[in-house]
Amino acid sequence: MKKQNVILFTITLALIAATAGLCQFMTGDRKLGNPGVKVASIPSFDPEGHIVRKQSVDLPERVIGFDSKSDTISQIELQTLPADTLFGRRTYRSSGNFYVTTSVVLMGEDSRSIHKPEICLPAQGWTVTEQPATIRMKEPVPYELPVMKVIGSKEVTTKSGKIETVKTVFVYWFVAENQITADHLTRMWRMGEEMLRSGTLQRWAYIACISHCYPGQEEETYKRIEDFIVSAVPEFQLAVGKPLNADIQTALK
Repeated sequence: MKKQNVILFTITLALIAATAGLCQFMTGDRKLGNPGVKVASIPSFDPEGHIVRKQSVDLPERVIGFDSKSDTISQIELQTLPADTLFGRRTYRSSGNFYVTTSVVLMGEDSRSIHKPEICLPAQGWTVTEQPATIRMKEPVPYELPVMKVIGSKEVTTKSGKIETVKTVFVYWFVAENQITADHLTRMWRMGEEMLRSGTLQRWAYIACISHCYPGQEEETYKRIEDFIVSAVPEFQLAVGKPLNADIQTALK
């Protein structure tokens, strides 16, 4: 039985790789789908202050309880991601000095704009654990937003030379037009399936909210990110999940 499961899993991965390859190389009558996030004529900048994109994902400047500042796009992102990749990047700060950085990477006609998120943090020295979760959204209708909740741990050396453990809480998901998922393989599968069905390349966005904290504060930090997402996401995300049924909506009131 275990051998059969391995074979089935291998076949599934092969099919996903094949459909992803088809999306990448099939250029005939391919159409690019609409994004699941708002895009506006707002420039993005690199760390030196140069305009690197004339458009960006339209993240709100203010969210209830938070003000924000725009963040630059790193040189490594500009060098490694396709030229038609768009970004949205802001750091939000509450009156109590709680910070959460929101990052959106929106693909264009090249699906390589988005890779498996679990690669990033370990590459930066973080040890991570992750688990799927849902966040109950209120607007524009009550629905369950699927997310991946990642807890990272890393030792850093302070200015005084002391070694301390720092935690990061990293919450991410993917959206396209009328599509939401927290699973990278599901996103790849849906993209390939839609390409084969209609010749449309879904335009996926990778959304992440990140905050750092001390050991023991992970759940409190996650709850604050969760509250932030409930307020902020309806301001820029167009994709909406399946509305909760009337009985659940009544229980929430």
